[in-house]
Amino acid sequence: MKKSVSRTLAMALAACMAAGTLAACGSSGSSAVASSAAESTADSTAASTESGTPDYSNEDPINIRIYLSDNATLPYKEDWLTFTEVQKRCNVNLDVEAIPIADYSTKVSLALNTGENVPDVILYQSTTGENASLALNGALVPISDYSDWTPNFNARVEEMDLQDDVDMLNLQDGKRYYMPSLTDKPFYDGG
Repeated sequence: MKKSVSRTLAMALAACMAAGTLAACGSSGSSAVASSAAESTADSTAASTESGTPDYSNEDPINIRIYLSDNATLPYKEDWLTFTEVQKRCNVNLDVEAIPIADYSTKVSLALNTGENVPDVILYQSTTGENASLALNGALVPISDYSDWTPNFNARVEEMDLQDDVDMLNLQDGKRYYMPSLTDKPFYDGG
């Protein structure tokens, strides 16, 4: 049961964090959004607060391992707002492994191909090339299968009329393994 809850929260976390974290990885053509934590129904008996957000405060935090590509221009910091808010709102401990950008693809590929030391969440900018191959061979979980866990993302896609653009991220199996970031404000990465 705990593994199922962990997997559920990891998927919700991936959706939530992808939007906020990709701002650090974007180019001048990329976009990002500061999103609120994705609502998760990990435990049907979880109490709700007045705001309707599940209350996980009486449960033990779930540990979620994350691979993050560390960039010298904008190095990872433990106090990033997206990460601290996700931990607070979702009652999770994020074990972030910041990997130098030059070694990131190799480390991720090695973990996925060997099945050893595989994190719960891998933050990537896309699912092209080798990433697409890994996804199509079953090493990655299609996030599109869990669209009911991303109500904020879904609403934003509809509001911004971006469904066709999001659908273009689907791989040849018709599924999406990547959560894009969305915003109506351009992101400037200093480059």
